[in-house]
Amino acid sequence: NEGAAYRKENFSAPYIAVERPVAGRFMVTVDKGEPAPYHVFMLHGGGYIMEAMSMHTDKLKALADRGLRVTAFAYPLSPEHDMDTIHNAVEEAYELIRREYPDDRFAVYGDSAGGGLGLNLLMRLRDKGVTDRPVKSVWASPAVDLSMTNPDILKYADTDKSLNYEEEKKLVTVLCGDTDPKEVRYSPLYGDLSDLGDMLM
Repeated sequence: NEGAAYRKENFSAPYIAVERPVAGRFMVTVDKGEPAPYHVFMLHGGGYIMEAMSMHTDKLKALADRGLRVTAFAYPLSPEHDMDTIHNAVEEAYELIRREYPDDRFAVYGDSAGGGLGLNLLMRLRDKGVTDRPVKSVWASPAVDLSMTNPDILKYADTDKSLNYEEEKKLVTVLCGDTDPKEVRYSPLYGDLSDLGDMLM
């Protein structure tokens, strides 16, 4: 659907939405026109292969209803794009809104695949010495380990109503190819998670 859930026209009053292109894709900033204590950079879930859906739009509105400014990025997807391209696009999008809103205090929200992307973003910014980094982050069921080697996964394979174990293994093959899925760009769990600000999971 070309990310239709994030299109500006899907946000009517009292929401104020600004849509802008970035990295060949687009992102939407939503607020209610009032000073916001935090500017949330939101990265949606969908296994790195699915566009933002209506539930993600609902999350933007819910955060804006709490007095926050939210920017949601419809990042490039796999398999059309490799993981390096996706990570670079996420960083480019964050840097763009950081320049556009220099006085805002940033936080990151990511669910599922968006959680993995968000954690990688924080690590990349830290390693580059960026001082104006997000100070808080919230992760909803973040995808932090695509190796799927945790034996507890199999305990829930028959009862998990959200994810199918065999289908998830196929997805990992699409995403990683011949690369070790424990590489940090795929599985941030195996990276250095220190000095990334306050986190809520």
